[in-house]
Amino acid sequence: MATPLFDHTDVEGLSGVTYTDGDLARVNKLITIASAKIRNKVSKIDDRIASGALDPELVAGIGAEIVLRALTVIERGIGVRRTEYPEWSTEYEPVSDSGRPLVYVSAADVEDLIDTPETGDAFTIRIGPA
Repeated sequence: MATPLFDHTDVEGLSGVTYTDGDLARVNKLITIASAKIRNKVSKIDDRIASGALDPELVAGIGAEIVLRALTVIERGIGVRRTEYPEWSTEYEPVSDSGRPLVYVSAADVEDLIDTPETGDAFTIRIGPA
C-alpha cells in the first residue's frame, strides 16, 4: 500500500478543526481513498513530487479539499440534496441521480495537478474530461 499523499494535519489546517478518535479514523480513511484516487487520475504524481516538478503543498491542499467535500456530504447526510430551516424540510436525491461517489477527484483538481503546456512532454496525451 502506498503512503498517503497528505495527512490529517493538512485537512485540519484547512478546516480549522482538530479531529479526535472516531473522526480522526474517518478522516484518515478518506485520506487513503483520496490519495489512491489522485494517483489513479494523475500519472507519475509521486515521481513529480520527488523531483520537485510538483509542489507537495499543492497536492496536500487539493487532497484536503477532496476530504472536506466528502466530510461535508457525510455531515449533511449521504443522499440529502438540501435541508431547510425553520420549517425543517429535507430533500433527498433520487437513487438514479446519486452517481457521484463520496470521495471524488474533480476535473478542476486534475487540471491543477497535471503538466501545463509549458512543462509537459513533447508528446503528452491527457486522459479525462477536456
